[in-house]
Amino acid sequence: MSTETKPFSTPSHSSGNYFVAQDGGNDIMTRNNFVAQDGGNDMLKDIVLRRRKKLSTMTLVAAATATWVLMEVYQFNFLTLISWLIMFVVTSIFLYSNMLRLLGK
Repeated sequence: MSTETKPFSTPSHSSGNYFVAQDGGNDIMTRNNFVAQDGGNDMLKDIVLRRRKKLSTMTLVAAATATWVLMEVYQFNFLTLISWLIMFVVTSIFLYSNMLRLLGK
């Protein structure tokens, strides 16, 4: 008896959308439309996706300059900056999700 293993593949009922909810929920996360459809800032999307090259470059230079100022001028440690950044992101996500729940969206 020989047992063959099949490689992982997408299910046959899939239409090429990798992140579609199987329960018929919102199809926010799809392969072709990764960003949420119901809102968001177009400028932020353009910066992250580098559609506006000049604005993306200016944002990157500003972030690098701010990091340099905090580390060299104010003598902050790299680990301190990263931990504060992570705390800010986690707190922002928490507050945003609670605000959406309270507003019923």
